[in-house]
Amino acid sequence: MGDQHMLRPSVNIGDPLEMASFPLVPYSNRIAEARFDWEGAAFFLQPRKIAAPHAIHGVGWQRQWLTKSQSPNSVKLYLAHDSDSDWPWPFFAEQEISVGPDSLKLDLSIRNIADRNLPMGFGHHPYFDNAGASLQFDADVFYSASKDGLPVKPEQQTSATSYGHGKKIRDSQFDNLYGLWSGAARIEWVDREYALEIDSDLPHAVVYTPADEDYFCFEPVPHINNALNRADGDMPIIAPGDSYTASITFRAVPA
Repeated sequence: MGDQHMLRPSVNIGDPLEMASFPLVPYSNRIAEARFDWEGAAFFLQPRKIAAPHAIHGVGWQRQWLTKSQSPNSVKLYLAHDSDSDWPWPFFAEQEISVGPDSLKLDLSIRNIADRNLPMGFGHHPYFDNAGASLQFDADVFYSASKDGLPVKPEQQTSATSYGHGKKIRDSQFDNLYGLWSGAARIEWVDREYALEIDSDLPHAVVYTPADEDYFCFEPVPHINNALNRADGDMPIIAPGDSYTASITFRAVPA
């Protein structure tokens, strides 16, 4: 907004981890040991170095998306996925990215093009500058995490884990899931003209605040981390021909 970056500027357009954001499709975060069972069969995925031995973030963040349509203020991208070692079933995903005078809106969709009910969802992984940043949002539960980044169990929030009244990013170090968040978050930066409001119908959010980096992440996501391996997993199940849809809006507002 003006001269103020609302998302982290891209560092290296060849590396999704150094971009301003990337898509999370057909699942978000980690799948433990890069394996899961579905309808009585075991499926094995490719683990990723950044999360080994787990699989992470789906396939859309490392694949080429093609342009379906565009206008002066929007573009619609698509990814047609076939079965492979990163995800065993086909799907068709779309991102419509719309830019307004003070906003960025993402409309996300993934369609099951297989002939059976399948797990699939669509979330997003944006990066933000952590210098002087604070984050505020409400959520029903906090999930503690194991040393390898997998959620352990839902817990009541404490003053140390809650962002309900706002928290300075550099006062905490998290890589945790917040369950059933309110769908509205706010980021403010000290001595900057604009704050950022984030609205989404995605049910959960991941907060990642690494101690030795100049960024943090607030990620609206469609399911609990490692949902496919949890008794309380809430992975969306999509019928053949049906779609999972979600939207996220980032809006710059006066601080």
